[in-house]
Amino acid sequence: MNVNLILVVVVFLVSLAVNESADAGDEHELSMASQHDINRYRRMGIRRNRGWDRDRNNRNKQGKKKGNNSKKQRLSPEERIGVANNHVALNVFTSLYPSINSNTIFSPHSLHTALAMTMLGAKKDTKKEFYSSLGFKTAKVGRSEVHGIYNKLLSSLSRQQDVTLYNANSVFVKFGLPLKTNFSRVLTTHYHAKVDNFNMADPEGPERSINAWVAKATRGMISDILKKGDVNINTAMIIMNAVYLKASWADQFEPWNTEPKPFYSLNSGVQTISTMNILTIYNYANHHDTEVIELGFKGSELAMYILLPSANSSLNKLLQEMKARSAVANPMDVLLTGLKSRKLDFFLPKFKIESDVMDLIPALKNLGLKKAFDASQADFKDIANTDKQRLYIDKVVQKAVINVNEFGCEAAAETFVGIMVGSQMFPPPILEVKVDRPFLYIIRSKAQKVVLFMGTFVGV
Repeated sequence: MNVNLILVVVVFLVSLAVNESADAGDEHELSMASQHDINRYRRMGIRRNRGWDRDRNNRNKQGKKKGNNSKKQRLSPEERIGVANNHVALNVFTSLYPSINSNTIFSPHSLHTALAMTMLGAKKDTKKEFYSSLGFKTAKVGRSEVHGIYNKLLSSLSRQQDVTLYNANSVFVKFGLPLKTNFSRVLTTHYHAKVDNFNMADPEGPERSINAWVAKATRGMISDILKKGDVNINTAMIIMNAVYLKASWADQFEPWNTEPKPFYSLNSGVQTISTMNILTIYNYANHHDTEVIELGFKGSELAMYILLPSANSSLNKLLQEMKARSAVANPMDVLLTGLKSRKLDFFLPKFKIESDVMDLIPALKNLGLKKAFDASQADFKDIANTDKQRLYIDKVVQKAVINVNEFGCEAAAETFVGIMVGSQMFPPPILEVKVDRPFLYIIRSKAQKVVLFMGTFVGV
């Protein structure tokens, strides 16, 4: 007889800006501009990116300390989890979307956390596949270290000033399933997971209570990840992860500066889209055919990165190049580091994207995770005492939502996995950057380099 285990990962991100008045010293920053520009900046309420002075001072300090020391900086344990996360982020995303032709949203952090929790119950060759496929081997995270470091990562991510970052984990177990003591203990102590039962006798179906947990964890953004019939008599367990983030743009887009602007969409020619505008100091880089802009969140190490291919390039070319580079380096690190403070006249379209429920198993198989989905080979004997039954993963799905406006961005993602038994002193002059063509966006923690969300916008 076969029994299934379901893992659901839920991620929810909210960014909400706080109104702030322009700094008194901001006009000094405009000394290189014309009087016409100065008047325009006054009308727009230019605000200084407070991270600029800090970044500049840090670069100066690092330059003094560096001297002749050419040793490679060692990564912290949490950063090594970030390396593993980035490995999964790029590989799963490019497998899900081998050719970009639509708006997309995906949460690597949600998926990675849920699978790390599932790995806890795997044994032998199944565990080896998890370890390699989730990037822990590449990141040089010891097998015995994974869950302890993940505990530190989740704790450090939650310690953000002026930001609410909430990680919630829950395990729904079939009545009578004898969980292994170590499995339930580590889920509770390291992932702070709540263990509960689901009720097959519920007249509205066992999915009702699980979806209610999802709705609460995502503040109502996602409530229907599980459809009636997803949980059946063979379902043994449902493992769930939810992430909720509420943050503010470090520099708010003023609503009165939002105007209809042309956007050169991928599929429908030129469209008119409500486009936000701000004139401020952002971290910026131009890597060959890709411009990178970092939009920081107030009081936080989290940021949204806009990766804008040049008019002569494309999203697909950018992603193909990133995938090709991943064999020798972390392409996200290459693209998202080395940014310098620039004064930008920045235009960004407002957008909202809601994905369908995505089946992630084919992408995970491409990543090398195969035995876990095979009822004849999967080994999850560290989950429960089921000597006469074999647990295997039956479903891994995710649904995600993101909304970007003048105040910030709001996003949510839910993943469901079913296991069956069976250095410049002054910035250069103002640069105009118009995000008026398809782009890639990434929401990442700068300290741990963990990708919370990524996706593409190609038009409305």
